[in-house]
Amino acid sequence: MATMISEVYRAFIKGGVPEKEAREAAEALSAENLSTKSDVVEAAQRLSGEIAALREELTGENIRLREELTGEIAALREELTGENIRLREELTGEIVAVRSELTGVKAELSGKIAALDKKLSLDIVAVKQELTGEIVAVRSELTGVKAELSGEIVALREELTGENIRLREELTGENIRLREELTGKIAALREELTGKIAALREELTGNINEVEKSLRVEISGIKQNIVVMKWMLGATLTGIFAILAALAPLLFKTLLQA
Repeated sequence: MATMISEVYRAFIKGGVPEKEAREAAEALSAENLSTKSDVVEAAQRLSGEIAALREELTGENIRLREELTGEIAALREELTGENIRLREELTGEIVAVRSELTGVKAELSGKIAALDKKLSLDIVAVKQELTGEIVAVRSELTGVKAELSGEIVALREELTGENIRLREELTGENIRLREELTGKIAALREELTGKIAALREELTGNINEVEKSLRVEISGIKQNIVVMKWMLGATLTGIFAILAALAPLLFKTLLQA
C-alpha cells in the first residue's frame, strides 16, 4: 500500500466498500498503475461501477436507517409518553449527530468523487489525445503503404502490358506459320484428291462402257427372242384358225341339230 491513495482507501472503507475492493481500487488509482491506457480504462470502469454501487448502498442505507429509526420512535411513543419525550430528545440528538456524520462523509465522498471524476476526465482526455496521435500515425503509414502499392500496381500493369504485347506478337507469328503450313497441306490434299478423283472418273467411265456393252448385247438377244416369239405366235394363231375353219361346219351342223 506504499503507492496507494490512502484517502480514497479510507473513504471507500468508511463508505462500506469491502477491504479487498477498496484496496484494489486505491492501488489502481496510484501513480505506478496509471502508466498504460488499458489500466486507465479499466480503473475508470471499475471506479465508475464502485462509485455507483457505493451511491446506491449509501442511499439504501440511509433509507433503511430512516425507516428503522421511524419505527423505533413510533414504538417508543406508544409505550411511554414521558419516556418517549426523553428518548425523542435523545434520539433527536443522535439523529442530528448521525446526519452530521453522514453529511460530512457525503461531503468528503463528494469531494473525492469530484476529484476522481476530474482525474479520470483528464486521463481520458490524455488517452484520447494519445489514441488520436496513434490513429493519425497509422493513417499516415497506411497512406504511405497505399502510395507504395499504387506504384507497384502501376509497375505490374506496365510489365503485364509489355508481356501481353510480346505474347500477342509471338502468337501472331505462330498463327502466320500455322496458316502457311495449313495452306501447304490443304494444297497437297487438293492435288491428291484431284488425282484420286481423276482416277475414279476413268475407272467409272470404263465400268460404264463395259456395262453399256453388256446391256447392248443383252438387248440384242432380247430383240431376237422377241422376233422368234412373234413368229411362233403367228404360226400358232395360223394353226388355231385352220383348226377353227375345219371345225366350223361340224359345229354349225351340231347347232342345227340342237
